[in-house]
Amino acid sequence: MQKKNFLGLFIAFLALINLSASYAQNGSNPEYYEWFDAIIGVENTGLYDGIEYKEKYRTINEKHKFFLSPNFLKGDVIYDGQIYANIDMKYDLHEDLLLVKLKNKDGGDVILELMKDKVNSFSIAGNNFVQLKSEEQGITGFYEVLSRGKGFTFFKKNKKHRKEKLDKKVVYSEFNNDDEYILLYNDIYSSIKSKRTLTKIFPEYKKDINVFHDNNENLLRSNPDAYMSELMRLIDKLMS
Repeated sequence: MQKKNFLGLFIAFLALINLSASYAQNGSNPEYYEWFDAIIGVENTGLYDGIEYKEKYRTINEKHKFFLSPNFLKGDVIYDGQIYANIDMKYDLHEDLLLVKLKNKDGGDVILELMKDKVNSFSIAGNNFVQLKSEEQGITGFYEVLSRGKGFTFFKKNKKHRKEKLDKKVVYSEFNNDDEYILLYNDIYSSIKSKRTLTKIFPEYKKDINVFHDNNENLLRSNPDAYMSELMRLIDKLMS
């Protein structure tokens, strides 16, 4: 078995040598990294060093703890400085953990909880997340990047809190959203709870912010993320 594994890795190494020149120009392309992982096998790369995940909570309805879906979704992750593309993953919003589903050496599925401090950034279903580490400002963990402007970045902290329930002697959990918007401006992280918070940070644009709010109250109710992203685009334009 060891000889077989060694031979497979050796052949993969030769393939990498022969083809790397043609891929070198596309090294930033996720397809390159997906190709590399397919040749080497993800189980032989640095991604395969997490902790096997065990679910703690029973859920019986749609109030799960994951981002978008309780099912695995395709995404990319930069882990310990290395890009891994088109990986099955899901993001636990209750414990702020990134889970990946990989193949073990026998071809079966294994679910791993990635080492959090090694996750630099990831995207899942087209949504981009980065890890922030500013303990002195109380900002740590994974944050979704909603928009970037001149001198600022606007984040969303996706969170879910757990509530224990009892139904016919069955104990289960429900998870409800408890999200927060965060603005990084002038090296300071600020929690954005309303337009009023933004007018305090950008007093020179107070009139424009109020006009935008009056014209987009329906959007705020139906899609807060879109409302906040559009508002930050307006502020970015005003700062030009």
